[in-house]
Amino acid sequence: MLIFIPIGVIFVMLYQNQIKNDKKTELGISNDDIITESKYLCGHPEIDSPCLCLIARKDGLLEVYKDTTQDVGGNLQMIGSIKLSNIKDVSVDDSTTIEKRVGLKRLAVMGIFALAAKKKQVNELAYLTLNWNDGRFDHETIFEYIGPNSLQRANTGRNKLIRSMPEIEQSN
Repeated sequence: MLIFIPIGVIFVMLYQNQIKNDKKTELGISNDDIITESKYLCGHPEIDSPCLCLIARKDGLLEVYKDTTQDVGGNLQMIGSIKLSNIKDVSVDDSTTIEKRVGLKRLAVMGIFALAAKKKQVNELAYLTLNWNDGRFDHETIFEYIGPNSLQRANTGRNKLIRSMPEIEQSN
């Protein structure tokens, strides 16, 4: 009897994955168009709250789709976009880099006592940061990767994004 529970969980996961794949096809997104899957944190003027998302390139845009497949019958919903030609910089930071920045601030605030202060437990985290301009404002949009190989996944997303960006014509 207990064997049916894991089988049921596997069936639901496969069903959700099939729904997600069907929705990608319906939206015209191929596997080649997908840049990465991560968690949106902040920095996009069209997106108000953090969410799991899929990032894909389509028609000269970087489109952000909210991933609602954790709900049975969920789907992908486009919640924001960035024109690829408006992206000025793409960077990857790991938790160590972020911790060093915070460490310097903490040292300035706490002085010598900062060395004795206990640091929080660090999880494997990486961040993909897009700096772009929408014609009016500069934006810094941040996506988070959590868990094993988070830095590698963020770097792979960065590299795919850079390869998909249009060439900038240089005038001599």
